[in-house]
Amino acid sequence: MTKVWNYLKRIGIMGTMLIALAFICLPVSAGTVSVVQQDFTTSKKTAERTARVVKTGTQTINFPTGVDKGYLAFTAPKDGTYTFTFSDLTKKPDYNLAVGFINIMTIDGGSIFIANVNTQGGIDDVMWVSNPPITRTIDGYTVVALSSRYGEIMLAKKQKVFIYFSTNAASLKLNIKGKALPTSSSQIKKTGKITKISCPGKQQMSLKWKKVSGISGYQFYFSLSKNFKRNTVQCSYSKSKSSVKIDGFPSKKTFYVKMRPYKKSGKKTLYGKWSKVKKIKIK
Repeated sequence: MTKVWNYLKRIGIMGTMLIALAFICLPVSAGTVSVVQQDFTTSKKTAERTARVVKTGTQTINFPTGVDKGYLAFTAPKDGTYTFTFSDLTKKPDYNLAVGFINIMTIDGGSIFIANVNTQGGIDDVMWVSNPPITRTIDGYTVVALSSRYGEIMLAKKQKVFIYFSTNAASLKLNIKGKALPTSSSQIKKTGKITKISCPGKQQMSLKWKKVSGISGYQFYFSLSKNFKRNTVQCSYSKSKSSVKIDGFPSKKTFYVKMRPYKKSGKKTLYGKWSKVKKIKIK
């Protein structure tokens, strides 16, 4: 994250942006939410003091004059996979672009921490948005900021997440929706198998798995809970892959991982059996 902060200093933005998600089965609500200025904190109590609540549907998030960072909050109404999309950044006067970055932050006791999400390009702990889109390398850190950026994470019923923004934009659009988790545990006679899991470096996880024939790809769950009910991210990899190295996991946290093959059949996705659960502590 140090390189991220250095980059923000170079372009005049400080802080972190955190997102929350809502369930698609609820009535769609639209409105405007104004962010209150608040520096980044890992304290749940501090975040709650200024956090504004977000709802399902498409909302406009405003950053009044003098505000470039602050919290939102969301409580999941049901178990599900929640997807959020940021887009349509508008520029403030005297800026030739509007740019910001996003983190989803979950709660662990009295603290909040940055979570990994499934987004464009795979799992990451930071998502950049910009108007116009940009790709820049600053101090060895490559920033790819898209005009529209989505992220998804699995949340349990009543699980609360915080949203912390850092941006020079005047406003942006946030669309929030969700879907129920798959109810069928096994629909094809294929079983996933993780052959190796390791932590090759700080905040990193390396995985290898056994290839399965006659499938479309592999679905992975990464979670801080043994039963995969809370703080869980899902990510899919193509059938050609059998290993991956992922950056950005929070240090000193124990993660549980499981995977299964899947096959596309028309508009349906058929799943195989889950692998045995593996766990690893991140450096």
